[in-house]
Amino acid sequence: MLSWSMNFSRMDVRAFEVLLKSSMCPSRQSRITIQGYTPIVDYDAVGYDVTAVMQLKVEGSALGEITETLQEHDQMMSVYEVTGDYDIIAIGKFTDTDDMNDQIKALVTDPDIKQSNTSIVLNSVAENEQFEITTEDKTE
Repeated sequence: MLSWSMNFSRMDVRAFEVLLKSSMCPSRQSRITIQGYTPIVDYDAVGYDVTAVMQLKVEGSALGEITETLQEHDQMMSVYEVTGDYDIIAIGKFTDTDDMNDQIKALVTDPDIKQSNTSIVLNSVAENEQFEITTEDKTE
């Protein structure tokens, strides 16, 4: 039986379980392809309507420490180590530009962050999108 922290009726949960049994989900879960289920939150509706994309150039030996620090920030949605002009790209959600500015200023005071560039998202064209994975079933 599924357990939910959200308010679903028994019928909703039962319908979901039936759909899962008849889909490829159980086999993908058993092969650890599906690692969990996450609700898609409308952050605008709960007051987090500023999205910022931060690019950070970091002292090489501090890369792990900086990415860990970013991960610990509740408002950081994604943190990536990347190639190119910057070492890290982080995406965060904030209540307003003052909130964003305060958090970024606190972050860039770290002496291991050599350079930063922040862009504010004007319009989210696609976010939390999933795509269909087409693979051959190798159990045959």
